[in-house]
Amino acid sequence: MTDPLKSLDRISTLPQDAIDLILSLMPIQDALRTSVLSRKWRSNNIKKFTFLICGAFYLLPCSFFSLQGLEHLDLTHCEFELPLMNKGFSRLKSLRLFEVNITNKMLFQFLTNCPLLEEFTWARGYYTNTKLSECEFVELFKCLPLVQVLKISQLYIEHLGAGSNSMPHKLPISLPHLRILVLNVCFLDLSTVLCVISSSPNLEKIKVEMCWDHDEHCLQHTFMNLPDIQEYSGLNLDHLKELEITSFHNHGLEMEFVKLIMGKSHVLKKARIELHYRVSVNEEVKMLRGLVHMPFPRASPAAGFTIKRYNEIDLL
Repeated sequence: MTDPLKSLDRISTLPQDAIDLILSLMPIQDALRTSVLSRKWRSNNIKKFTFLICGAFYLLPCSFFSLQGLEHLDLTHCEFELPLMNKGFSRLKSLRLFEVNITNKMLFQFLTNCPLLEEFTWARGYYTNTKLSECEFVELFKCLPLVQVLKISQLYIEHLGAGSNSMPHKLPISLPHLRILVLNVCFLDLSTVLCVISSSPNLEKIKVEMCWDHDEHCLQHTFMNLPDIQEYSGLNLDHLKELEITSFHNHGLEMEFVKLIMGKSHVLKKARIELHYRVSVNEEVKMLRGLVHMPFPRASPAAGFTIKRYNEIDLL
């Protein structure tokens, strides 16, 4: 005989897509409490979580960390503190943090407990920044052994002293899985970009947005310590197919960077440079001449090359 109570359980018969939609429309606390309703509603079954809020930062509750089945996590304008028994998210494959208030130490602890992470996006806005010391920068990649797609916006490296630049040419670990690299950095920190590139033998796409956020005092001390591009002549970019640089200021170091990448990319198919609005037409012509008369041939002569005037685009 059929149990009449079981016949009234229509929740368990809902398709998973419907359950995910219902949960996405509920307040986070209520969504977490639904695990008592049915086995299919338990937090272990939630694979994708997107949190977006405007206004004051929202403190995520400790119960948020019970979502152990998460595979994709997107957090915007919030903050959280790791519980004492931090288990992380053992199934997480993609993580996007935008305007998330978290210390570097706490972030590294969090990432360490996400061993399957393949895609990581870390972006800042007006209220938070992505500032790392050189040691922290190296530590970050130790937490991302399987990363395939890495996007970091507004990255600033705090060097050991005024004008110093002790960023290693290569990370202490290799990043064989990294295919796509997107970084927003000041051109004074190009050694940071080169450090990651040198450690990523299978890169297929590099996108760099240049920025000038240093004051005059900083520039006076730093120009004497810019990285020597020639020191990276052993770079291996056998898999790179696409190079994109935006907000290009046409500084000599930027040009040397472009020449280095194009000279080492044997299968490059597309190279695109978007000029900063301050670059004049005369400077653009001079730049084109410099690229045409490169001191060494492009590794991939068939690669399409485009130079575009400034327009607003999103880095991430």
